[in-house]
Order: sequence, then structure tokens, then C-alpha cells
Amino acid sequence: MLLIILLIIISLTSCSLDTKASNSNVYLITLALNYEEMNVSTLYGTLNDQNAIISQFEYLSKAEKRNFYSHQFTQQGSNVFYRYTTTPTRGDAVEIVKELDTRSLKTEIKEVFKKLNTKKDDLVIFFYAGHGLGSTQKEKVGALILGDINTTASGSNEFKNFTYYLDDLRFDFSSITGNKLLIIDSCHSGAIVKDDQINDVFDISNSFSELFSNKKVNNDLTWELTGCTADKLSYESEETDNLKAHGRFAKVLLDYLGYKFYVDQVEGPGMPDRSYLSVTEAWSYTKKALEKFGRQTPIIDKTERDLVLFMF
Repeated sequence: MLLIILLIIISLTSCSLDTKASNSNVYLITLALNYEEMNVSTLYGTLNDQNAIISQFEYLSKAEKRNFYSHQFTQQGSNVFYRYTTTPTRGDAVEIVKELDTRSLKTEIKEVFKKLNTKKDDLVIFFYAGHGLGSTQKEKVGALILGDINTTASGSNEFKNFTYYLDDLRFDFSSITGNKLLIIDSCHSGAIVKDDQINDVFDISNSFSELFSNKKVNNDLTWELTGCTADKLSYESEETDNLKAHGRFAKVLLDYLGYKFYVDQVEGPGMPDRSYLSVTEAWSYTKKALEKFGRQTPIIDKTERDLVLFMF
């Protein structure tokens, strides 16, 4: 009897059970700012990170014959370039392009969240590469910086337009139907995680108690993976060549996903060297890779189960 119970526990805690449905779609919303032409320090790798993330997730979606939907927000000077594209397994692709004012960026992102026509088993990913605003260690509030905050008064309406607080982002994103993953590569990004202590996600005793609890396990959760803790900074590589620069966290995450960085810096999407990709594995991989750097530690939100992103 004990053996049967243990087998049940292992099966419930195994990430291999929490795979995507064969007919599920992949939705990717990405936002990258480099702050050129602003009174904010320039970031050299954010746009490269975004382009690589889009191409890699599109590549993996094609490999699994899943429809891929991309909503891309990219800074271009004082404005933002928005591009929506689809890569369907059948039917025609769609492309929509428009230019936005940075002051309306947060509103546009919220509208995308609201209008996504997703299903319960769909994979929905939000990726951000840019500056992050910190707060006190006690509050751990944090925000994405969406514009030139140094030219606006703190607390003004314009300042509010240029800051997307992580609590608000989590709330807005979690209202989407599907299995959702927030990937934030910015300073103080760990503030989005309710408990940013660096612990393993699963514990066998907790899983045993959960097995007999009244809490219903649903298939509609939100996972969070960040480049650093709430009180730390997220760094870029020393390379400032716009064609080669990447965020340190984004680069090791891309490496885990199968993206290829060649010796001569030519790069492109590719297949990973593992049979499946999951959120917990991504965290473990990036955490171990950045331990050598020693100045930032990726954080994952502790959820009741892992999420398999792709299986090959």
C-alpha cells in the first residue's frame, strides 16, 4: 500500500505529467527597450535578447507543430514599434505593424493581455528585457521602466505611464486563460515573486500533504522566472557591440532553450540537447550558469508543479 501511495506522489510531482496538450498553441508577448535617446542609461543587449527569444520559441513551436503567435513591442527612439505575427501549422500567416508612443505602451500591453483568445492548455509567455525599478528591501515592490522616467516628476501621471509595477503586471497577466510564464530580465525583477527565497520547488513531504488536501489542482497557473533577486541587479555582458551584446541571464536561458551561439558570434535558433524543456529546469540551468558570475541569482516562483514548455 505504501509503495502505491509513493508511486502516486511521484506521478503527481513529476513534471512529465504536466505537458502541453497536442493541440495547444504558443503565445509569446515580448517587450524590449534600450533607452536610446532617453535620459536613462543605454542597454546594449535587450533588443538582441528579444529577437533571439522570439526566433527560438517560434522554432520550437514549429518543431512541435504548434501554432505560434507573437506580440512584439520594441523601442525605436522615442516611440515603440509593435509587430504582431502568426506562424500557423495550417492556413495563412498574419502580420500587423504599428507605431506607438511610449506613453501609451503600458495600456497597449494590457490590451493585448485582455484580447488574447487562449485556451486552458495553451502556453502563454511574457518576456521583458529592460531596466527595472527597485524599492526598499522590506517592500520588495519593483517595476518595469517603460520610458524616460528621469524627465518626469515621481508620482505624476507621466511617471505612472512609464512604470509598470510588478504586482500589477502579475495581476494583469494572471487573468489570461492558459499555462502562463513571466520571464523578467531586469534589475530587481525578483520582486515579482511572492517569496524570493532560493529554495527547491518541490518537497516530498509537502507533496504528500497536498495529495490529501481539499485544494483543487487546476491547469491554469502562472509561473515566474526572473534574472535576479528583488534587491540585486541584472547585468549585461561586457560586449557593447549592438550585434553581439546580450543580457547575462537571457543568454544562458537561450542556451538552455537550444539557441546556438557560435564561436564567431553568428547565432540562431536550434534544437536543445534534452528531451523536454521545463520552467524548473530552466531555473536550475540559469542559476548554475550564473553562479560563476557571482553577482546575480535567478529566482523562480514556487508552484505546486513544474510546467513542461516543450517535449521532443
